[in-house]
Amino acid sequence: MRARLQDVELVQRKEFKVQPILRYGLMREDESGQERLLGRCADVAGLFTDPPEPLALLGCAMTDELAAVLADPDEGEWFTLRALDRTGRPMAWRRLLLRPAEIQPSKSGADFVDVTLLDAVADPPPPEARQVWNDWYDGAPAVPGTWARHDPAGRMEWLMLALANHTGREPDASGGTYHVGHEAVTNIRGLHCALGEALRGPGRYYGWGLDALDDCLGGGFGVRPPFTLVWQGSAKVRQALAADRAGDLDGTAYFDLLVRILERNNVTVVLA
Repeated sequence: MRARLQDVELVQRKEFKVQPILRYGLMREDESGQERLLGRCADVAGLFTDPPEPLALLGCAMTDELAAVLADPDEGEWFTLRALDRTGRPMAWRRLLLRPAEIQPSKSGADFVDVTLLDAVADPPPPEARQVWNDWYDGAPAVPGTWARHDPAGRMEWLMLALANHTGREPDASGGTYHVGHEAVTNIRGLHCALGEALRGPGRYYGWGLDALDDCLGGGFGVRPPFTLVWQGSAKVRQALAADRAGDLDGTAYFDLLVRILERNNVTVVLA
């Protein structure tokens, strides 16, 4: 069923009371390859479900550009849904087809609509991502260990937000001693969250896997060898990750290979 905009004018007659917080942006790529903002929405439904459900965009500010796309959608055109922080800065993103099934006036107020789509987003986020995005809504979290409350899927989402938040503008520091160790390092993603936090501070990025760590050690991520890394409780970390293998032919444990990569890049690792 093709959605229509014929009922949208009904929302114009509702009394406007509170301006909703628009936490999502709809982006469209122009001919030059640059993303352009079509409009913003207050919330989404169906984004954090398992299994994925068709998306509903709630409380969308009705712009001329968005109205034109909804009135005559291109069945095969991909758009980007971006989660925004309090300042309007993009955090996470997912790709979607903007094929409307239904468009209704929104309770958010005048000039706002709710748009139900025919499709779910591509590569839907895990349910835990909702809380992770909330943690980042006011910017990169400043409290150490905030990542520890999340499951492995949520920690991976955390690492992706930390990467997206990396500007690459700060110079690299060398030398010095850093201490890493956290009781929540019970899986690979937690290990990388703890390592990034130890080297660069809460909400900061220093790799989400072994190859990414190797790249960070080459420079451009705030800390560059040589430096010393003291790993507190390393025996517990090794035990917790004993079943995780790096995929090498020799079956090296993940933690041991990570230490090997650090040492190969002129990092002095002290296993405390």
